[in-house]
Order: sequence, then C-alpha cells, then structure tokens
Amino acid sequence: MTLRKIFTCALLSCVLAACGTTPKPGPQASYPTVRVYVQHPQNLGMLPLRVAERLGFFSQQHINVDWVSTPNDAPLRVENAGVHYPIDGLVMEKPDLLLVSPLPDPHFRLYSLNHLPMVYARSEAAWVPYLKAVLVQHHVIPTTLTALGISQIKEHWQQNTLPWVVVSLTEYYQLRHVVPHTTILAFLGAATGPIPVTVITGVNKNALAFVSAINLALWYLYTTKPDVIASLLSPSTPTTGRILAQALHYHYWPNTVVITQSLYQRGQSLFGTAKSWPSYATSVNVKLAQAALTHWPA
Repeated sequence: MTLRKIFTCALLSCVLAACGTTPKPGPQASYPTVRVYVQHPQNLGMLPLRVAERLGFFSQQHINVDWVSTPNDAPLRVENAGVHYPIDGLVMEKPDLLLVSPLPDPHFRLYSLNHLPMVYARSEAAWVPYLKAVLVQHHVIPTTLTALGISQIKEHWQQNTLPWVVVSLTEYYQLRHVVPHTTILAFLGAATGPIPVTVITGVNKNALAFVSAINLALWYLYTTKPDVIASLLSPSTPTTGRILAQALHYHYWPNTVVITQSLYQRGQSLFGTAKSWPSYATSVNVKLAQAALTHWPA
C-alpha cells in the first residue's frame, strides 16, 4: 500500500469520526490555545482553515485556535507569501482571479488587452500584485486599472457596458446569475502556475499541530465530493458545490502543506523578488511541513 493510500485511509477514519452522529469536537479547556491571524479570512482560499475547524482537526491535534484580527497579537499568521518568515506551510497555491466577460469569445488572448482599460472587483484588491505580474508576463500594459464594487459591476453587466472584468470565482457565479452567458475568458491563477500564494508563518511551539490540522483539511478536500464539503459550510447553497468543484478543478489548494523549492522559486520569478525574498533554504521550514504529513491525530 502506498503512502498516499495509507494517508487517505487514516484521514477518512478521522473524518468519519468527526462527521458521525456525535457532536464535533469543540474547544478543549485542557489544550493550549494558539492565536492565529488570517489576512483574508473571507477568501475562498481559506477553506482549509474552515474545514479543519468544522471537522475538529485542531482539537484532534490537541490545540485550540483563537482567531485574532491583528497580526501583532498572533504568533502564527496565514497571509500572503513574502511578508513574514519562516514559512511553515502552504495553504493556497493559485490566486482567486478570473477574467470574465458577458459574452463568450473563443479567440480571446490576454495580449489583446494591451493598452486597454481593465476593471477588477474591489474585493480582489489583495490579488492586484498577482494580476499585475500575470499581465506583465503576457506583455499587457493596461491604460487604467480600476476597482469597482461588485454591485457596480452587476449594474454594468445588466446594461452590457463592461466588456470584461477581473473577479473571484464566487463573484463569477454572481455575475452568471445576472447574465447567464457570462464566460471565463482566462483563469489568471493558471497563468501563474503553482506558487506560494497564501502561507502559514511564525514561530510557536504548537506550529506543528496547527500545520498538521491544515494538512488533514487539504487531504479531506481532495478525497471528498464537493457537495459534501459544501454541506460543512454555512450558509450553503446548490451553487456552493459548483464553486468548490471549479476551485478544485483549478487546483486552488496544494495537495499538502509542503512548499517545494521549485514552487518557491517560481514565485520569486513571477514577482521579481529574488533579491527581497530570502533563499529557500533559510526562509522555508521544510522539516516542519514534512513532519505534518505524518503527524496523526492521537
């Protein structure tokens, strides 16, 4: 039996225990509490954190998690790569950025946007550096880069006065509700390839337990039907399952929390940060992430 099969069987065993008729494990007074700051808590990419919490993976790793709103109050952070070090593990490896249009265009190419205005959803402001990096790679220099609220974008969509816009996967489905023929022209995360988008950083004696819980959540995402995953979320709608299926198809999340050297260096290349990002050997806590792969619930 391969390590992957062994890992999957072990994961499914603890998932079944967590999803059975008994209540999910709640906070345990006897367990240490880890304060964690999440930079983009509402982003779809943070789903592994929600899964780990809903299925009691943190409790199974003998920790409680206190989600705090400011980074200075937390020894562990879940944030954009390149902000703090050491990096303990990977949570998201492709940015949630889609270029969509109210009408299909089978001949569309990104370079056709060169010297044209571009609009993006204001909620996606955190991803603008990724957007700019992808545009540069495709030799696209927009005349303007403007942020609009999703309600404004919907109005333009209804009036057919906006030929394209950059939105998240969830917002794409909102626009499809307004104009059913709304089409994805390009998934900009595919243009980046796997890179360290969102990572776990910090120094804490319980970091291994936290990273291990996230690793279990990642395996759950890739061994469970999207509709079942959607049932964990509140509120959940029929669209939620389709959104998760698309996100898994586009590989928003890594298979494991381990950041490879090639993935880290691809991020350096995309952003041109080879000088500002420390070397892989000094910035990535590979041993901790690898230990998380076999840190089973007690």
